[in-house]
Amino acid sequence: MKRIYDLKENKQLILSIQKASTTTTDFGLDQEYGLFGSSEWWSCLYRGDIKIHEIKGVITKLEGDLPAIDPYIWFFIKEDNQESRWPLEGDSKDYIIGKEVLIKYVLQKRRKKIFENDDLKSEVIISIDIGE
Repeated sequence: MKRIYDLKENKQLILSIQKASTTTTDFGLDQEYGLFGSSEWWSCLYRGDIKIHEIKGVITKLEGDLPAIDPYIWFFIKEDNQESRWPLEGDSKDYIIGKEVLIKYVLQKRRKKIFENDDLKSEVIISIDIGE
């Protein structure tokens, strides 16, 4: 499999989440494990304090191309007859229907509820690998 996305390389995302987490009260992520993307946060991740989840499946479809309405292009994967939707990260040309994909992610606690019955957890993608 080929690594097509690594959170460590997405400095812009890390900086924007850090800014939201330190300069607002309505946005950003909880700092239970240190400031998101900091060396302290990565240490917690590598030690296993932050659980890394994995989902492996096959890309079934791509969706979205209207950034004014939805800023993401989504890709869908199927694992054990369950389909899930993920934001496309990296180069869109790497996402080919039928290709195997492995996503590693963490559940990161948000600082504020977005909607009623919100469990305050966001899936943060650590890496995406796609079959060659």
